[in-house]
This record gives sequence, C-alpha cells and structure tokens, in this order.
Amino acid sequence: MKTTLDIPDDIYRQAKVHAAQHATTLKSLFLQALGTMLREPVAAVPTTRHKKTNLALLPLWMQQCAGMAHGKLTTDAHLREVRGEG
Repeated sequence: MKTTLDIPDDIYRQAKVHAAQHATTLKSLFLQALGTMLREPVAAVPTTRHKKTNLALLPLWMQQCAGMAHGKLTTDAHLREVRGEG
C-alpha cells in the first residue's frame, strides 16, 4: 500500500542521514521503526480524575446539553437550580 506522510523537515533530514549511515533506504528505516514500535508493549496510560464542572458557570446552551447528557429533562426550573438561582 502506498501512502503520503507529512514529515517535519528536521526529522526528515535526521532520518535521511541515519539511513545513509546505515546503508539503508528511508522506506526500510521507516518500516523498521514502525515495526519496532508496534511490537513493544503499550505502556499503561495514567488516568486522570476529571474535575466536577460547576454547570452554573457554563453558557446556557452547555448547561442544557449537560443536563440532557445526565438524563435530566432540562427545564427552566432545573437550569435555575443548577445556576443556584432557585
């Protein structure tokens, strides 16, 4: 399969020099690097705790979306409650 990649100039130059120093082609170098990366076990990605967002600080349309995402029927009364107005 053929594909096109955008490679930053500095990385391309480094890869070209490395390939020349090791008497190989850029294609072989990229395939070897990709193969190596795919064979390595994936490190566990640290999870982060999400902060609770104060819905009252969000724009009205975001408040409505957040209410619907949590299974609440977003009414004017509910939005006033979320904003601390009621």
